[in-house]
This record gives sequence, C-alpha cells and structure tokens, in this order.
Amino acid sequence: MTIRTARGGDATVRWVYGGNTTDMWHPMHLHGHTYQLDGSGPRKDTAIVLPKKTVSVFFDADNPGQWMLHCHNAYHGEAGMMANVDCKA
Repeated sequence: MTIRTARGGDATVRWVYGGNTTDMWHPMHLHGHTYQLDGSGPRKDTAIVLPKKTVSVFFDADNPGQWMLHCHNAYHGEAGMMANVDCKA
C-alpha cells in the first residue's frame, strides 16, 4: 500500500491505524518523520497500538522521499503489515 501526501511542508497528515482487532501489541514505526499522538504531546516515530484499540497520529509531511511505515514485530512486517509513505517535495 502507498500513502501519498501533498507537497512537502504544505500537509499535516492525520494517520489513523484503523483498529487493532487482534490480541497483540503492534509497535508501528514511521521512517523519516516524527509525529504526535492525537496532535499533542512528545514527538516520536513509534507508537504502540494496543489490542482492540485505535491510534491517531499527526505529522508534517516536510521530509520528501519514500518512507516506510511498518509494524516493528518483524514477522508482522514480513506478513505485509507495512506501507510506503510518499512525501512530495
């Protein structure tokens, strides 16, 4: 899956991990950017999505390039729990 953003610096992206329906923790990691949970608090690049929960993050798409968004559980990434974030300059 590819997530495309508007031109760099022009877009604040809200990304919602649409509901962890499993009984597992998912440490979701975004390369190339930092973000805030629900638009406030400390900036980070990894957020734990707890079982049966949803996480909403906000980041400024100000670093052009192709960036991976994936679960840090290696076997989840290998199973396809990843996406490409395409930030335009």
